[in-house]
Amino acid sequence: MARFLDCIKFLLGNERGSTAIVVAISMPLVVAGAAFGVETSFWYYKDMQLQAAADAAAYAGALEKRAGSNQAAVKQAATNVAVTNGFREVIGTAELNSPPLTGTHIGAKSVEVVLQEKHAAFLFVLLPENTGHHPSASGCKL
Repeated sequence: MARFLDCIKFLLGNERGSTAIVVAISMPLVVAGAAFGVETSFWYYKDMQLQAAADAAAYAGALEKRAGSNQAAVKQAATNVAVTNGFREVIGTAELNSPPLTGTHIGAKSVEVVLQEKHAAFLFVLLPENTGHHPSASGCKL
């Protein structure tokens, strides 16, 4: 028993390798922080991409409406341009409102495009109330 106590005293007094233990304990926190940062950056990138697609779709829809096309042709033109600019209909929805339902361009000669995509969360799935929805709206006045 005395030998065991001497061994414990020796281990507690010895500081060799303590840095490796601290690094090993803190490394998962560093990796998790970096992973959350990367996922947040990915969400912002997808939001900007979706906003650009909504802007282009609203402009295309406004041009089609100005040409005198019916509502179905305006929506099809807007959806085609949104898909060309990175919108994926498989994981999202496209809504065209003419006249717009929201915003400053509420009027008969305006077009509003609302695009929504649902992306899979990688690490944020661990957090409560994670929806993964990324809506973007854009309006264009004729």
